[in-house]
Amino acid sequence: MKPRVIMHNSVSIDGSVTGFDIDIAAHYAVAGSFRPDAHLIGWITAKTGIETYMGEAAKEEAEDHKKPAKAFEKGLPYFVISDSLGKLHGLLHVFRKFEHCRDVIVMISRTTSDNYIDYLHSRNYDYIVAGEKRVDYAQALEELNRRFEVETVLTDTGPTLNGALIEHGLVDEISLVIQPYLAMKGNPRLFEELDLRSNAKLRLQKSETLEGSLVHLHYSIEV
Repeated sequence: MKPRVIMHNSVSIDGSVTGFDIDIAAHYAVAGSFRPDAHLIGWITAKTGIETYMGEAAKEEAEDHKKPAKAFEKGLPYFVISDSLGKLHGLLHVFRKFEHCRDVIVMISRTTSDNYIDYLHSRNYDYIVAGEKRVDYAQALEELNRRFEVETVLTDTGPTLNGALIEHGLVDEISLVIQPYLAMKGNPRLFEELDLRSNAKLRLQKSETLEGSLVHLHYSIEV
């Protein structure tokens, strides 16, 4: 069974996802209100996050090769990362260390390199193989539900992965925290890579004004 998928993003009024100061506290407060079992992000967003907020990843230690004790406890969400190209080789420990991360699960494809798979094995990361060259998200999400009992997934990622999920009809709801900015030209827009064959009709579920002139909009996608 496919889990409920909520696309959650903070955007400027013009739909940009970068180029302005995001209210991180508000972003994650809204995200947490959905009580997701897993956060789904793409490797580009994951790597950009490390570069933006950490500059340089902390050195991996021997203890990072083991599953943390919190991985066996319910309550915290998994961090599920789509990375069929193995771009996060040597970096996954950064996310495993996050206080609010139960553990990391990686989505890969059947053409993902043996070297990357060996890395996942040696560090005790769970992974899902779905799709030939690219991740088959429909299959991967169903396996996420079956193997890890994930019922609600919240995506916190950029235009590429969000676009793929919407185009394949896998997103059930859209949550946007509108930030009070107009971003400069050249910044990526949330839906710039979306290529729909027909319009997607949305139904407003909630509209809420937050502190700092922010607005939270929550939509469901009508089938």
